[in-house]
Amino acid sequence: MSTFVDQWTPHRDRVLWAPVLFGAGIALYFSLNKEPGIGQGLLLLTLCLCVFLGIWRRFPAFFFAAGALLMLAAGFNAALLRTHMVAAPQITRDVGPTMVTGTVLDITVADENDGKSKRKVLLGSLTVDRLTPENTPTTIRLTSSHIPADIGPGDYIQILAKLMPPSGPVVPDGFNYRRDAFFNQIGAVGFTLGKFELLEKGQPGAVTQWFNALRQKIAIRINTVLPAPESGVATAMLAGERAAIPEGVNQDLIDSGLYHLLSISGLHVAIVCGVTFFVLRFGMALFSGFALRYPIKKFAAGSAMMIGILYMLLAGAPVPTQRAMLMTGIMLLAVMLDRSVLSLRTIAIAALIVLILHPEALIGASFQLSFAAVLAMIAFYEGIGRDWFVAHRDRNIFSKVLLYFTGIAITTMLVSFATLPATLHHFGRLQLLGVIGNAAAIPLTTFIVMPFGMLGIFLMPFGIQGPFLRVAGWGTDAMLDIAHWVAHLPHAVLALPGLPTGYFIVASLGYLFLAFWHGHLRWIGVPVMVIAIGIGMIAPRAQGLIDRDMRSLGIKGEREIAYALKSPSAYTRKNWLAYWGGTEFQNGKPVKADIWQSGDMSMVCDDWACRVTSQGRNLSIVKSASALHDECDWASLVIIKDKAAYDMTCNVPHINGWDIRDAGGYALHIDKDEWIAVPFTEAAERRPWTALQE
Repeated sequence: MSTFVDQWTPHRDRVLWAPVLFGAGIALYFSLNKEPGIGQGLLLLTLCLCVFLGIWRRFPAFFFAAGALLMLAAGFNAALLRTHMVAAPQITRDVGPTMVTGTVLDITVADENDGKSKRKVLLGSLTVDRLTPENTPTTIRLTSSHIPADIGPGDYIQILAKLMPPSGPVVPDGFNYRRDAFFNQIGAVGFTLGKFELLEKGQPGAVTQWFNALRQKIAIRINTVLPAPESGVATAMLAGERAAIPEGVNQDLIDSGLYHLLSISGLHVAIVCGVTFFVLRFGMALFSGFALRYPIKKFAAGSAMMIGILYMLLAGAPVPTQRAMLMTGIMLLAVMLDRSVLSLRTIAIAALIVLILHPEALIGASFQLSFAAVLAMIAFYEGIGRDWFVAHRDRNIFSKVLLYFTGIAITTMLVSFATLPATLHHFGRLQLLGVIGNAAAIPLTTFIVMPFGMLGIFLMPFGIQGPFLRVAGWGTDAMLDIAHWVAHLPHAVLALPGLPTGYFIVASLGYLFLAFWHGHLRWIGVPVMVIAIGIGMIAPRAQGLIDRDMRSLGIKGEREIAYALKSPSAYTRKNWLAYWGGTEFQNGKPVKADIWQSGDMSMVCDDWACRVTSQGRNLSIVKSASALHDECDWASLVIIKDKAAYDMTCNVPHINGWDIRDAGGYALHIDKDEWIAVPFTEAAERRPWTALQE
């Protein structure tokens, strides 16, 4: 046993598995349907610690296994503790219209020339007329299209608003915005119904408020220099504010594989810190006496680290930026300590720090995509990539340029493969031509948008930012043209069904095995990933979905998705498409007096009901109470929309709007010879972020 452990898990590589095992404990915590007690978590940690200490000296062959259990228990307790630390009230029903009084914490910036644009305001220190103090959320997020220009972070305001609970998942095992809001201490969302009343002009109090106010000022300055949509994209890349980007532009960036450029992460932080480092080092080197007397390289590294931290705070410190700054900070610290700059250990330490501070980040797309991408690049360039680039770096300028673009292409393909499980799990879309888009757009970002944009931001206090922002805007405009061209090429995007959680976990483990293991055995990770993704794509899924508000019912045929009642909301529609893949019937318009058929699935609707049939198995959606009797005789499952029919009798299984609202939504499956309805959201969960706690 000892020989096997020593052979396949060298001591120096065990650090790499620490964040994986710690994350496994976090995943175990979030997989539970019932919230564990603090005492249970501490008992688990104590038992694992005792096992570890007992095995440490007596049974060294089992040291790694005992350490793995201890890290797993530590991750479980970190998530449990984090949940109790951020716990705050969340409303469970709609409230309002009601008067809301609070302090502005943050405001998004939108294009002033777009009359349809809406902005979001985050409020804290709240008083809500229709809520008791103990039931009042810590913060709420409101959507408004008429926020006055003189309202900013720190101001004390009053507004009439309608409040709603944050939405739960809208597909089985899907993204849970309510849980995400819980960990951000957002207890309600809603929209304004009147004008903002400024009660007291304030100044940003906390550090985050100060940076929020600064980000808003920078975004406004950029908007005054650049036209839309370049201004919105440039603001996202330079300051982390994405609210002003039109949906069509967002979709082009996603489909062309360039959406990662909007996320302030490794590329952006590396440019900011790298430019700062080299400019300061070059400037200090001009003074020979100072350069010979002091370690200017270390001074430049320390200064670059401070600028990077300020940039991270300006961007709002999202997970990709935290990861990028942690890795860059470790690299700069290594320069200051005369140590090796970059290794797999760097990303392992960065991941562990992020998970300790924010365990909930593990289950988010941002963490999974950013770490998977960077891990692929480092694993490659630590191995054959380093030897290949070193062997070609001393050639002529043409070869170096070719090497640069080859590096972009290789990196894009590596990152695409590494992030494939997470991309399919969360979005159900595969960008096939991302190599083309990245090869053309990354040089623009690296040499034009980021350097000139950041220089413009630094010169804003002097009022001479215009020329530099215009150059950055030219680069942004060219990048958007590339994104639009690539996104509309034939077969640029493949819409696939979302990868179920179980298969996603197996594929991710295969990828980690490929990245961390040594020797030829590591290549087992590739077929594990491919098989898990392949089987996951054909895994059974619900044939129908109903949203919580019973606004819409979606049915999946062989290739098409059709909607009954109304079209789903944009958020629900996006998630349903990611869950099923495929295309929409009539571009998303509901079936009314039409007849829809896709494969063996068909739907026909009139003013009284919609009938869905698949191989002789019948489902009915009752719109009018007068049709209930006939539909109950015809169908094996009845969905009742008309409130007048809620109390009427039906001789087959049936659910109504109240059932659907209480469950948070239903998935419709075909089981043997009948349709069945299964609540897929919060009905079975009793967690602090679920609407039902009893």
